[in-house]
Amino acid sequence: MTSPFASFANCTVVYSLPSAEPVIGPTGNLFAATTQLVAVAYITPDPQRRTQSNSVFADGMELNRIAYKGRWIAPSDTPRRLEPEQTGEAIIWRLQPGFRLPAAGFADMATYEAFVAANEGQIAEQGKFVAALAPPGAFGVETVLGDRFEGIFLVKTLWADEV
Repeated sequence: MTSPFASFANCTVVYSLPSAEPVIGPTGNLFAATTQLVAVAYITPDPQRRTQSNSVFADGMELNRIAYKGRWIAPSDTPRRLEPEQTGEAIIWRLQPGFRLPAAGFADMATYEAFVAANEGQIAEQGKFVAALAPPGAFGVETVLGDRFEGIFLVKTLWADEV
């Protein structure tokens, strides 16, 4: 069943999840292999947390932190796959007539990368998204609406690339 928020989906987040089996690297060391999960979400700025702040780091780069809340569209059970406060690469998309994110999500990274390349003009912002997971509702509406979440979107200021 598709979420009623699917037509408003405006964000994609790519998370690296550990796979089941460790991998032996070229130097013989064991490390955790990862798989990519592309999540589609409907997000809005969180008016109750209004934490838009700027941080300037030693290298002169400035980051904006903006609080968001929303619902996962595809896969709707995204939070059950993530670690608490896991960070992923995020894109916030411009919703214009004729443009929609797929309600069923993306089958694999190649499909997602092709979609991003074909729709570069629709990208509003790129950054990192730190998901703060919310507990499921008491009435089980997440199966229809998608799991809810809150999080912080971290984005470089535009002038940071010019310095």
